[in-house]
Amino acid sequence: MGIPLVYQKMRADHIRSIVGFELIMNKCEGGPYDGMSRIPNVDYAEVGGVDPEDYWKMPMLQEGRFEWRTVKASKDAWILARPNIFPRFYPEVSDGRLASVAEPDETSDVLTTLPIDIIHALVSVLDMKTFIFLVSTCRTMRRYAFTSLQPYARKHVLDLPWTTPFLDSDPPEFIDSQKQAHRVDSPHDGDWLLYLSHVHRTDSMRERRRIWAICEEAKKQYVKYRQIVRQQERWPKLEAKIDKKTMNVLAAMLALRADRSRR
Repeated sequence: MGIPLVYQKMRADHIRSIVGFELIMNKCEGGPYDGMSRIPNVDYAEVGGVDPEDYWKMPMLQEGRFEWRTVKASKDAWILARPNIFPRFYPEVSDGRLASVAEPDETSDVLTTLPIDIIHALVSVLDMKTFIFLVSTCRTMRRYAFTSLQPYARKHVLDLPWTTPFLDSDPPEFIDSQKQAHRVDSPHDGDWLLYLSHVHRTDSMRERRRIWAICEEAKKQYVKYRQIVRQQERWPKLEAKIDKKTMNVLAAMLALRADRSRR
């Protein structure tokens, strides 16, 4: 899984946030087993649906080990999937999919007989789940979904930040403009509905969503505890420590860039 910003391009405020996270939240806690560490105050099972700690074993007088074979054979095998394998994005709806919802017969129900601009206005205010339910009601709505309603499927995809590759990451995630969804350049009328379906089905995207949820919870806890710490007497000294460490990291980054430029 790539990092949203290549570390050489991080601004001082990004570095300061990372340093502050470490000093305020403390380093990841070492678990009972060597190699297992956890972000303080994050309930992994609650946030991500799975707690990998359940698959750590510590035999008598031996080092702990992660039982990946047990995971692979379990219902939680999807957590072993690489979180940077994205579904293919199709810039056009295939003829086969369009043929599956060929021009329907004339209808008389209250929904499909509405003017198309009214249907667009209705769809524009729906959440993702309701949108999917609505366009699945009949062939006419499926036809609309495959054609003129694709921009709304696109909106629902982009509202979920974990569904598309980072555009600036290390290592790169966006590597194939012919097969990957691009948040800006991919056509608005591409098959976003199919892509929206796939990002909720593949193991890789399920694992990516789990990691994203853990990161969001860690950020939430950091903001919470930072507010508490800033009211404490130790804050001025801690803030000075954060500033000093931030400057040290920035200096090291500058030295690294200078060294690379000389090569």
